[in-house]
Parts: sequence; structure tokens; C-alpha cells
Amino acid sequence: MSPQAMNIQDVPLDDPDLAPWLKVQRWRDLASILHEGQFTLAELRSRLEAQDHPVSVRTIQRDLSALSLLLGAEVSHTPGPKSDRRFFLAPDQHPIPMLTLSPGEARALLFAIRLLVHNSREHEHDTRTLLDKLGSAFPGIIGTVAAQTIAQIDSLPRENRASRDSRDLTLLQLTQAWTGGSLVTLSYRGVGSPKVSHNWCFQPLLLEPSRSNGGAYVIGFRFDTDGPALRSLRLDRIFKVHRHPEICPKTRRPHPHDDLRTTQAELPKLLTVIEKSWSGIVVSDQHFPVEIRFHGDAVDRAAETRWRSNMQLVKHDDGSLTLKGNFSQWWDLLPWVLSWGSGAEVIQPPELREAVIEHLRTASALYPEV
Repeated sequence: MSPQAMNIQDVPLDDPDLAPWLKVQRWRDLASILHEGQFTLAELRSRLEAQDHPVSVRTIQRDLSALSLLLGAEVSHTPGPKSDRRFFLAPDQHPIPMLTLSPGEARALLFAIRLLVHNSREHEHDTRTLLDKLGSAFPGIIGTVAAQTIAQIDSLPRENRASRDSRDLTLLQLTQAWTGGSLVTLSYRGVGSPKVSHNWCFQPLLLEPSRSNGGAYVIGFRFDTDGPALRSLRLDRIFKVHRHPEICPKTRRPHPHDDLRTTQAELPKLLTVIEKSWSGIVVSDQHFPVEIRFHGDAVDRAAETRWRSNMQLVKHDDGSLTLKGNFSQWWDLLPWVLSWGSGAEVIQPPELREAVIEHLRTASALYPEV
């Protein structure tokens, strides 16, 4: 049995070959405790003993030094004499960035990466390095697919070096603000607009790929004269990201930096909101019923599709199927409905039905009768 498959209770404590693994497991449990609150050395010893780590205070001090080395900074603690200090880790401090994967988990990760490569334009440096690591950890068939995926990325049309570096830097800065719960200023060009708006004050809450258009988006609060407004911004329309100053250049008003716990508290509500959109990136409180009826060959494809939990598929006596659900914006579904061609008929809402009719009428005009 490999160490990865063992529970800590099953490990013989006197086995020298497993000692390093036991130490790493203790560090992981210690880091988890330090994320829960502030603790004295004695309290940490008690918590670790409850998790089957019989250690001395001196060992805990060495473990804290090891975690500090992994962090590149000292583990956070309250001020005062060493004997009175209470130790803790901030939510964005992760001293043990290790990930142990089973072959099945590696396959699931590779699935996700290949979906990203096929459907997103955001092939940034991190995707390539992640594939390198996955291939190194699993040098067999998974490693071969990972290497081939890198080759596919490299074969895609490349931006010039300056544009690629600028895009990667923008994504890195947004990622740091997102994981740290901090604010940024940025410049943004809206869809269909040649003009760039500067000095937006923005707090990222979520980085999310679109399910429908191959783009990637950052969703968060834009701080404007009327207060914070939830917005969804496409990454390739964002320029010049900077850390947020104390005074927002746009409003000339101070905006406090929310900590990461406040940001995390907003995420469940945000995920519920965007789940109401077809693409998964539209932020809206509006909801309306949608009915799509499938005919002909589309019936089998619709029946085999794994639909979301908030959608219902109804079978009719004539063999057709009707998909029912609630969504936030009708225009968000338009490209997907059109992709079904004559196999899908919009029953409601009327705005979506009229838009589909107009697109099909325009398309048919491109093919006049011979």
C-alpha cells in the first residue's frame, strides 16, 4: 500500500521510510488548524494530539519555522512576548501547495484542461506549466496526452510577444487580487466600443470561463459614483491592471479594502446568480421562463444531453421534447438555440422567438432559390 492511500491512523509510527510523509501530513493538519483561528503553542499541541499527532511544543516551533520557510514569510502571530503569542494563517496564506492525485483525478483534471484548450482563447502560461507538471507526475498515457495537448497549444496562431506578455500579466494581476481579496484599478473596452474607459475601481470575486462563447471573464464589484455594482468583464478587453490605491481615481472617494473572508462570503450568492444564465457569466436578477421544443433528429440528442438541475424535459405524444427552465437573459441563449438549426423551436419567451426568426430569415436570404 502506498503512503498516498493510507490513513494516518494506519501508519506505523516507527517506520523510518514513512517519517517524511508523516511530517508533511502533520504540517498539512497544522496549517488547517492555523486557518481556523489564533492559537497558543499549547493549544496547537492539544489540537494536533487530537488528530493523532503526539508532538512536543519544541516540535511545533520547528513546524512553524518550516511553514514559514514554505510561505517565504513568517507565519502570522499576534504581537507580544513569544510565550504569549497566538499563531494563525490568513485565508490567502497556503504554506503547503502540494496536490496528490490518483490516476482518475489526474484524468479528470486533464479533461478540464483539454476543454479549456478547445473552447477558450486564454491559453496563458499557467495552462502550459500545469500540463508539464501533470505529464511529469504521470509519465504514461496521461503524460503522452498532456504533452500532445501542449503541442496543440503551441500550434495555435500566436500573438506577438508584447501582446501575449501583456495579457498574461493582466491575468496574473487579476488572479492575485482575486485570491487575496484585494481591489484593483483597470482600463476596459466594452463590447462594440472602440473607446477604452480608464481607472475603474474593481474587486474580483470570480474568474470564470464562458460556457458558450469561448471567452474567459472576471466577475466582481465595480465601484462607481452610485456605489458598488456587480459586473462581468471579458478578460481580453481588460488593460493596465494596477493595485487599488486608497482613493479611487474615478470617484475621488476612498474605498476600503475588503479582506478575503468578506469576498468568500459573497461567492455562494454570486454562483447562484450566474447559474441562472446559459453561458454562466451573466450577472442579472431578472428571471423568465424558457421553453424550447425539439423535433426530428434533435430529439435523440436532447434526450441524451445532461441538462442542469433547474431544467425539465417533457416528452409529447408526437415524439417531440420540450425543455423548460428559467434564465436571466434571453439573448444569452440565442447562439445556442441557433446551433440546433431546424431541430429546435422557441416557444417562449417571445423576444427570443422573434430574434431566432429574424436570424433564420436573414440566413435564408443568403441562399436564394436557384
